[in-house]
Amino acid sequence: MRRSLVLIGLLALSTCTGRGSTVPGPATTAPVDAGSDAAAEHKDAGKAEVAVDVEGETAGDAEDATPYDEKEKPSPDDDSEQENDPAAMGKTAACSLTQRHMRTTEDAILAAPRRSTAAPARAAWNHHSPPARLELVKARFGLTAPELATLNRQGFVVPSRLSFGSYTVAYHEIYQSELPIYVSADSIFHTIFATNDELLWTIEGRRLAPLVEGTLDKLHEALRVSGSGYPPEVTADLDLYLGVARTLLSGSYVSGIGAPQPQLHALVESAMKADELATVELFGRARVIDFSQYKPRGHYTRGRQLARYFRAAMWLSRLELNLVSRSSRSSQPGASPDPTETPREATDALALADLAERSGTLADIGLLDTAWSLFAGVREDVPLQKLAALRKSAGIGPLTIPAAADRLRAAIGNDFQRTARIHYMPEGSTVLPAITTLLGPRIVADAFATRPLVHGETPDRYDLGIADLAYAFGHDRARHYLEGDLKRYPTLPAQLEKARAIVSARAPGKDLYGAWLTAIRALADPPKGALPSFMSTEAFQDLRLASFVSAYGQLKHNSILLAGQPYDEGACSVPDGYVEPAKGVYHALADYAARGESAMATLDPQGSLGGTAYFKRLGKLMRVLEAISDTELAGEPLSKEEQAFLSMVVEIHGVDIGTGFITSYNGWYFDLFLDRPYPTTYPPPGRDDHPSMKSPSFIADYYTSTNSGTVAYAGATTPRLGVFVLDTGGGPRVVAGPVAHGYEHHGPLTARLTDLEAHTIGALTEPWSASYAVAAPVEPPFVVTYESKSDKPVDEAKDGRSFAIDVRIRSTRALGPVTVDLLDHNRKKVASLTRSVGVAEATFPFPSRHQRIADGTRGAEMMRVKVGEYQAWVDMLSDPNPRAFGGMALPEAPR
Repeated sequence: MRRSLVLIGLLALSTCTGRGSTVPGPATTAPVDAGSDAAAEHKDAGKAEVAVDVEGETAGDAEDATPYDEKEKPSPDDDSEQENDPAAMGKTAACSLTQRHMRTTEDAILAAPRRSTAAPARAAWNHHSPPARLELVKARFGLTAPELATLNRQGFVVPSRLSFGSYTVAYHEIYQSELPIYVSADSIFHTIFATNDELLWTIEGRRLAPLVEGTLDKLHEALRVSGSGYPPEVTADLDLYLGVARTLLSGSYVSGIGAPQPQLHALVESAMKADELATVELFGRARVIDFSQYKPRGHYTRGRQLARYFRAAMWLSRLELNLVSRSSRSSQPGASPDPTETPREATDALALADLAERSGTLADIGLLDTAWSLFAGVREDVPLQKLAALRKSAGIGPLTIPAAADRLRAAIGNDFQRTARIHYMPEGSTVLPAITTLLGPRIVADAFATRPLVHGETPDRYDLGIADLAYAFGHDRARHYLEGDLKRYPTLPAQLEKARAIVSARAPGKDLYGAWLTAIRALADPPKGALPSFMSTEAFQDLRLASFVSAYGQLKHNSILLAGQPYDEGACSVPDGYVEPAKGVYHALADYAARGESAMATLDPQGSLGGTAYFKRLGKLMRVLEAISDTELAGEPLSKEEQAFLSMVVEIHGVDIGTGFITSYNGWYFDLFLDRPYPTTYPPPGRDDHPSMKSPSFIADYYTSTNSGTVAYAGATTPRLGVFVLDTGGGPRVVAGPVAHGYEHHGPLTARLTDLEAHTIGALTEPWSASYAVAAPVEPPFVVTYESKSDKPVDEAKDGRSFAIDVRIRSTRALGPVTVDLLDHNRKKVASLTRSVGVAEATFPFPSRHQRIADGTRGAEMMRVKVGEYQAWVDMLSDPNPRAFGGMALPEAPR
């Protein structure tokens, strides 16, 4: 069946108000970004404007991207072959897949009895005899001598030169080249990352942002009506609090119910600059605000609406109202705690809860809280609903200072104990204060786990690295990269064990973040059963560290708003296949899928988003991968169904339908995204408008050190090819598949990085990769140009000929012997010429020749240029012509 991807409802939010239909408020507005779409809409609503531009950064200037396009696309549970089957579109493809065939194969795998994982005796690879199918991989990717040496030494290698724009492109290249395939856990985590990001972007843009806007408008209107019933300073505080939020959300300065507030402009300006940790006077006292957190990152850079929502939601979730100070009031400046109570601020919080009741927005705020909880888990502050209930149970009548605050403090007592610092606190703030916020940041296990590792509990240690988190998540190998700190800080070994216990002990709850976190934690669990020899090496443990860095960074990237950040004090024929046997990962992701189905029942009860079908399909595929892992861990060869399933990973095929070309997308890897790419006009191999095709590169901040003024990041760039020798389930043989390229970075707090700015960091910090990644050869300077000697393409299906091609190469220096190979659709070599190339242009003339259509060989589609150890690939169907390498300039076009 077909599903429209128009969102119908989140939590049946038919009562929420959207842009242009908000409840009339008391305020007039001046545009923050004059000329924007939002400014125009506010103008249409009859609100005055003054040209004041404070949205000058890149994220704010992007045109709004509509969350999710509304074209009808086949859903992940669609069994109709008419949607993506090339045969149904006019011409049978040689390597075509069908959705129905995949479903039948999956059902057979799940119906088969599970194997025992007791490890049988086996003959390990001797590292001397060539493993089977090595020649296939060598022929396709031309493994260099250093790469082969690393493969022979430890059983796997990751050539740095073999990177791909996406995991999908990598799998398609392996599939099309008919190579034995290795399915990495990294590639599965990427699909979780990309689809979670897409779902969150859609729900926030279509439902949560308008709901926040309507809620704030109603609260401000209720303040205009009820403000005289509060102490004057409380009314002024709430007017400022709501005015800042509404200004950040709408992009227009909102005037309050009283006299103009210069402080509102100053706070908004600081939030828009997002470049400092500042001390400000607010609500009758000094406090520290980390304005650098207000810089939109992740998917919040995809248009103005979500950038504004991000800033407003950051204010509503991170600007805390202190209720009970305990060891120190919240966000207290300086190095010393201040346990003095803040009765005015506590009364502000009670008045905000009162406004929510008077305006009828408590239910809407509850819906926002539910959505945040389903994605990211629990909060530790006091929600407004609970605050309203506490007021009633404590018998608090008129909201006066300090009587109301005193009664509230007595009612709270020792409840609402918090575990994580998610804003600046002075040293010695051992018992965190009770606070309230409107939205409530989620407190996640990894944030709590950082607390034992930095100053306050590990004296004088102010900075946190990714190796700390990796060890907390169970990766013993991470200690190797902490040797210096372990010597410098005597208590750190014990503190690391505390952090590990925190990650292991915290119940994951029912939220998606918790299940995702559990899956990442499972990366450290060694599988039990028959394992290839390479998995026992330190180098493979280093590769797992790279997997952790990438997977953890993906989690933090998507939850940058929802989860509080911790602070310190102060097919073709595929001949073989293998699934990385990370059973715990697949089991936890199946749980993630079950939670997603449950969440969609609340977030999208009418099923219009397609999330329910996606999560159902995800759960089945994770069970299939777990079942295949059982076969592998039992030391048995894959069944024909398991082998067939792995063969159907990715197919991208252009089909001539008579009036043009249509590209079809098939394979189970596409089903791990929210929707399969629908057939589209040619040529999109390499298209980037679908999440499966987009680059997986990202950077995410996960920790802030106020003492050193730095931010810690985890990131990943494009995946690289891993080549692995298997010596279980049969004789030694080679498989290949994409693996994560993760790194860490530390940068200044004053300039938090977005995905678009990640390229500015220069050389990547990835010490773990030294054991398995082989550096790429130096790229020599040359320009390659190719020219068809026919004025029209030859229909290969009719006469089986490929036309003549002249390849011309020139350089700024003598290159010596250069080999040009022509490769067919399946990346098999169909022709090869070697010439000496100097500063004068050399021509490689390839004559027209008949091809053997009977065995699948076709005309040339790709060119490989070999200069010593260096190799370059040129896709003659899609790459530019000419192409330059090694810093060479392209020739000028003729005038």
